[in-house]
Amino acid sequence: MPKNFYIERKSATVEVADRGTATVGFEAYYTGKVSGRVVDKKGVEFNSIFLHLLSTDAGKTQKNVYGHGTGKNGAFEVEGVPPGEYVLFLELQHDDYKSDRNYYYPGTFERKDATVIKVGLDGKIEGLKFVLPDEYEVRTIEGQVFWEDGKPAANVEVLLKCPTGLASNGLAIESGAVSVETDENGKFKFEAFTGETYWLEARGTKSDNNGEEIDKFSPPVKILVENNLTNQKITLSKNGFSGGCQ
Repeated sequence: MPKNFYIERKSATVEVADRGTATVGFEAYYTGKVSGRVVDKKGVEFNSIFLHLLSTDAGKTQKNVYGHGTGKNGAFEVEGVPPGEYVLFLELQHDDYKSDRNYYYPGTFERKDATVIKVGLDGKIEGLKFVLPDEYEVRTIEGQVFWEDGKPAANVEVLLKCPTGLASNGLAIESGAVSVETDENGKFKFEAFTGETYWLEARGTKSDNNGEEIDKFSPPVKILVENNLTNQKITLSKNGFSGGCQ
């Protein structure tokens, strides 16, 4: 491949029948990349962000490349970026999608004030610092999951679902699917934003007396985040597999 592109699948094996044909496809991706960190106004990192890189080319088909947090140190990456000029933004979502708003890098709701990011062929833009809106401070939610018999539930899934921005005109910052796995003591930790409500739920599988696997979940708990929350206790007490928001 040319140095400005890469491919994920470099070979393929196929069977061709007698006098038959086979088609093999390979996808090439641009090596352009935009990366940086997402922090709140106090410099606290957020690791589950979802971002948009939108081209500014007037009169042409706009390119929208998606990016996401890497899960560590507030870092984010937008990969496979074609050459061009872009604005970077995150979306604040409302129950009524018509009220959604975009918040642009380096920190403005006004598109005209957004910094234009120029990506060349094989270009890599690094070290961006994207500061969240002032009212969204990063907090933590910590707790522990238990089975019905009171024993810690290790290696089960905990979800922080359905964010709603009650304290910020109903706007919640778009982020990736937020779920973690408990440690050997059933403990978990999330990042969240002030002024948002969430539903906290755990899911796991446990063997019964006959050795059959049974899905278990906890009744969803509604949480309003104002400060760091600790000692959240969750019990896997229901059979089945819950889903959706209340």
